[in-house]
Amino acid sequence: MPAKTTLRQKAVHEGRQLAAVTVYLCVCFGALLAFKATLLHGQGISFTPWGIAAVKAIVLVKFILIGNALHVGERYTSRSLIVSTAYKAVVFLAFLVVLTIIEGAIIAIGHGRPISESLSDITGRHLGQTIAGCFIMLLILIPYLVVGGIDAVLGEGAFFKLLFIKPDAIKMYLATIAKAGI
Repeated sequence: MPAKTTLRQKAVHEGRQLAAVTVYLCVCFGALLAFKATLLHGQGISFTPWGIAAVKAIVLVKFILIGNALHVGERYTSRSLIVSTAYKAVVFLAFLVVLTIIEGAIIAIGHGRPISESLSDITGRHLGQTIAGCFIMLLILIPYLVVGGIDAVLGEGAFFKLLFIKPDAIKMYLATIAKAGI
């Protein structure tokens, strides 16, 4: 965003970010839940989780935007994209896990449930389930962070411009960026 932005411009920008990340997470979680439903259906267990993907996405988007505002994981942004993305993904994952646990504990207390029960809902009933869930979330975070890293280098929105323009225009766009010294 330009240095001098109005409150309205900032709100529109944040709204677009919120919508884009929510859609991305809904697609990711929806695919995972569809896979889980298929596996369970094969075992004769009915599982229809379609609203869960949207709720999970909205909760995590809230935390992701907070993390972005706090510049979580931006320690190595001057390093290569792979190093900065790997570091930020791990730190962001830890940040999301901690906030999810805190939120779960607050909700449990509010509903008069034991915190331990809430934690098992969040982390899974078995260690393997917890590790798998964290690994999947890490794999979901990496593409999101790579796009952000590319935009940080080439300019905000550059990644999506590159996706939707013709190859000749991409070459011209990249040549313009190179001439500008970016």
